[in-house]
Amino acid sequence: MKDYISPFSVSIVNRNFLIRYKYDSENKTKLIGAGKYYTLVGDVIENTHFTKVLDGTLDRYTFKLRRGIKIKFVSK
Repeated sequence: MKDYISPFSVSIVNRNFLIRYKYDSENKTKLIGAGKYYTLVGDVIENTHFTKVLDGTLDRYTFKLRRGIKIKFVSK
């Protein structure tokens, strides 16, 4: 069951940040929207990442997962 993410927080993340991700085995980065972010990382991790990004004051956040994924939230 997917934890509830408010559409308001998804729209705020989309409005203020670009989400880039890269697998360790690939050379190019890819973009993903906040609405489909849960397919990449899962529900619980999505909640923690969104709250950290929205409550923080930095321009760039980087998350590294054990799956070999490096995710960057870059402010627009």
